[in-house]
Amino acid sequence: MRNGAPIWFRGFCVFFSTNVWGLDKSGSSCINVTNNATALSTTWSWKANDTLVHAYPNINFNPIQHDPILISNLFSIDVKVSWSMRLKSSSMLSVFDTDGLAVVNAKTNVALDIFFDPEVEKAVNTTAPRYEVMVWIGKFGTILPIGASSTIRANRLHKQKIGKESFTLYQGPNDNGQYVFTWVAGSNKTYFEGDVSPLVHYLWRHGMILAANYIGVIQFGTEQKHAMSNVTFSVDRFALDATRGVPKEAAGLTRASPKREILYALIVVTLFRLM
Repeated sequence: MRNGAPIWFRGFCVFFSTNVWGLDKSGSSCINVTNNATALSTTWSWKANDTLVHAYPNINFNPIQHDPILISNLFSIDVKVSWSMRLKSSSMLSVFDTDGLAVVNAKTNVALDIFFDPEVEKAVNTTAPRYEVMVWIGKFGTILPIGASSTIRANRLHKQKIGKESFTLYQGPNDNGQYVFTWVAGSNKTYFEGDVSPLVHYLWRHGMILAANYIGVIQFGTEQKHAMSNVTFSVDRFALDATRGVPKEAAGLTRASPKREILYALIVVTLFRLM
């Protein structure tokens, strides 16, 4: 399939892209859309430069680019996806062929990618936005999120739950000058369903970003770093919906102590009397 062909998928307009931005002569990546554009797969291999992301074939949620949403007015980002990863030649029934992937030294992930910026014009791009949030629900090999380090103590990292799944936050700048927040699931989720907006809201509630940022791009796909022979990533179910509204109350967010609330009220009253 040619790079960037728009197709209706699961009831809304999306844009499929091979996004081979790290192309070299060591491999290739190709997308195949089937079943009246209700399923897709990408087959790929990259034999050199295993520290480079060669491609991120993805499903791009077009409505958000036409009508970006302020984080302060984001109610939910509901995602439902079912995927598999195996060797192209594999006869394994398992949706995640870990043995086969190990044989070809595969390094890859499965991730939702969200871009946002204080300026609407920049938010609808993938290289211009100031911020990027990735949500990894699958990973294999030695692929690591930006900011990951063996010296970081796990108990010092931020964590947030989506349903029963716990996500851990890594952060740092990429080579494009963007600041990247990566939430990594505790295990590979070949079926995932949930509202991931708390992972975005967590950032402004903990002072890492401002809520006055526009979400302009939401994508789902797989970052491909390395595999000595063809690997096939398949998505047989995908649905996404971004909804406007007042952000939900943060799960586990502690409220100000009563003493502080009373002190704040006394300060306001005192200032009012002095006016």
